[in-house]
Amino acid sequence: MKIILKLIFILHLLLISFPAFALKEYDLPNSQQFRNYLENRTDALKIKLYMMALNGEFSLYKTDSLSSKYNKQEFIKRVGAYLKEDSILPLASTKISSLEFVSSYSGKFNASSSSNQFRALTLFINPGIKSLVIYGLPKVLLSAEELKLKLSDEDYQFILLLYNFGLEEPGHQRYYDSYNPYYLRLMYKKTYMIVDSVLLKHISETMTSNYCFLRYLPNYDNIRDTADYMLFEKYSKQYVPLQLIRYRFYRNEKIFLSTDPNDPTIGVDTVILSPILSETLQKTFIDETTGLIAYFTYNFEYENNQKGELQFPRAMFLKYEPSEIAIWFLEDYYRTQYKH
Repeated sequence: MKIILKLIFILHLLLISFPAFALKEYDLPNSQQFRNYLENRTDALKIKLYMMALNGEFSLYKTDSLSSKYNKQEFIKRVGAYLKEDSILPLASTKISSLEFVSSYSGKFNASSSSNQFRALTLFINPGIKSLVIYGLPKVLLSAEELKLKLSDEDYQFILLLYNFGLEEPGHQRYYDSYNPYYLRLMYKKTYMIVDSVLLKHISETMTSNYCFLRYLPNYDNIRDTADYMLFEKYSKQYVPLQLIRYRFYRNEKIFLSTDPNDPTIGVDTVILSPILSETLQKTFIDETTGLIAYFTYNFEYENNQKGELQFPRAMFLKYEPSEIAIWFLEDYYRTQYKH
């Protein structure tokens, strides 16, 4: 009886723990795939914001002072719809032109510190008349505070990352302040940043570069406390500290050493131990129950043509801000592409 109860208990534990091992394998996106994701994600966000504005879910501000507002009917007549037989027809979502961030400068010129704070998101709409395009596009501003409250965490985080990337790129910043007589950057009160193809290309190239540790393995010297990172090696079924990888897995390489300073052709062949290269990560494994990355894999060959596969866990990439951002973007990429 005790044996039966023990077996039932073990089976119960296995059933409980099974979802944690529901992993699915995916390829890492290249730069163009990631750029397509960013463009599609941004377009979908424009449509969502537009429809929420039409439905009266946001305060619809006229200017970046965030003081004067459209009421719902004013917004619909101004930027949101055509009029037909005394009824209002929503404008096609494809007429949404672009997004632009507005940030406010916080701090005084003689202060010891200052910062730019996300203030609002501008939604430009291009209704057009037949084949003509209306210039000086109608717009509506949505406050950052309401965006945070009314959007999903994923959508708001996506907006914040676009904003912060734009803030770091001088080419995407435009400064205007008609009340400021000075031309010193520190004294401008507002910053305007448009979300365009240039910005999205920059993000895609950054997110798929070795800067964020997504295409390339981490540089061991740039990661603190490497002894704390244990990597599982699939074939030996052992955990290896990150800092010992280069000593555990290596290849024998034959090189020629010159022994005569006057004649470089005179020398001897010798064999050196070359650690496995820090090359590209090949696969991502997603926990299907959470939609989060479980680990990345790196496949290689080492001494005597032995195969190796190292698993780089998600946690080790959360210690460094660029890779933490890249992890979020990647998880959002898989979530939107494969509907986790």
